[in-house]
Amino acid sequence: MATVRGQCTARDGHIHTDSDTKLVTMLLYTNRSWECASARLRLLRSTKRLDDYAAEVPAAESTLVIFRNAPNAWHGFAPFHGQRRVIQVNWCPIRASWRARRHVTASVHFSNVSCRSAPVPLRIETFRNDVGGSAVYKALSHPLAAPAAHALIERLCAGSSVAIYDPDGIAAAFDTFYPLAGAGIAHYFVQNVDHLTRNFRGVPAEPVTAIAAHRPQAILVASFDPAKTLAPIRHILLSRQRY
Repeated sequence: MATVRGQCTARDGHIHTDSDTKLVTMLLYTNRSWECASARLRLLRSTKRLDDYAAEVPAAESTLVIFRNAPNAWHGFAPFHGQRRVIQVNWCPIRASWRARRHVTASVHFSNVSCRSAPVPLRIETFRNDVGGSAVYKALSHPLAAPAAHALIERLCAGSSVAIYDPDGIAAAFDTFYPLAGAGIAHYFVQNVDHLTRNFRGVPAEPVTAIAAHRPQAILVASFDPAKTLAPIRHILLSRQRY
């Protein structure tokens, strides 16, 4: 869910937590300059005072903050009236059952006794100078991708033996957006021999030729073109496998 705001009123900014329908909040500020220090977003340790904060976020252009919603994820800023441009994106569960299993990596950690900045690297390439924006990032972050991804994970969670075939090396990026913790991944197959040193959620990589030996019930193919990817290895796939 995305919201774009351009103006702020004196009623905004009071100390609060986000609604429990939101898992994660991302704020991207687009103000060319920001002179008002008192109206900076503050990540708070309690509901009592705005000056009891763990981190302060300026509203200047290109400033980005991401935090996980929690009962003690208090935040707010001093009353301000005027232009305050921000793009807000919230990740929301489609169903309560999905929310119970979803694990989200956040850039700010909240606890009962303290709150401190804890940046976590995003396991996905978003941009490169030589090629520009990442097609994988654009595809996975598209709003239309979420319902299909959630439905796919529901199917995988119902299986007893699930494997991942990762010919393009993008399974970790998928897992960043749509965690596969509940799918019970038993095997992780790769095509590139340089990727045999990798692992996926603790499962060591194996060559794709090992599929026949393990005979997984279902295979998640992490590829933009699974039909083309599977063509060279169809002779080692079993007809009872789902992929």
